[in-house]
Amino acid sequence: MSRLSEDRAPEPTTPLAEAYSEICEVMGVSEPTALFTALSSRPDLTVATWNLFKLLIAKGQLPPSVTQLILLTISARANCAYCEQAHRRALESMGIDSATIDQCLKDPANARVPELHAKIIQFALKAARSPNDITDDEVEKLRHDGLTDGELAETAILVATTRFLNTIAEALEVGNTKRGAAVRSE
Repeated sequence: MSRLSEDRAPEPTTPLAEAYSEICEVMGVSEPTALFTALSSRPDLTVATWNLFKLLIAKGQLPPSVTQLILLTISARANCAYCEQAHRRALESMGIDSATIDQCLKDPANARVPELHAKIIQFALKAARSPNDITDDEVEKLRHDGLTDGELAETAILVATTRFLNTIAEALEVGNTKRGAAVRSE
């Protein structure tokens, strides 16, 4: 539950019901996640938020595991317990072991992931922390390592979207996100 009233069973054929159905299908869950039901008092915003998230997680250019690692590490540094747990579960469902996930959280530069993936995660963390400190040299190095401009743009949008979703989750207490509180499992 969240601080707001939630419509978990909207009328069939409404945009909200269609979004919920798609959320379940794309995310492989039996009911829509708490983040989206928390926004249900504004179906238009629920649909828009879902469409952005879906575009990034289901149709992105970055590998899904890299996308989830970015979402996880930024959420953890933002102290968003709900989001951190959700992205940890997503990574585990992809076959990423807990030790690798924990290493990415503690020290992404030395995590047991491909070197380019570690560099992308580090770039994303810097973009989340201090975007004005990113240099042209850093971007050129990522390009030299094989990242396309589309993937760089996607990384920046992932960072902004993660911060946006973390704010929603924390402000509305989605899944009871207060640190130390029990987080409702999805």
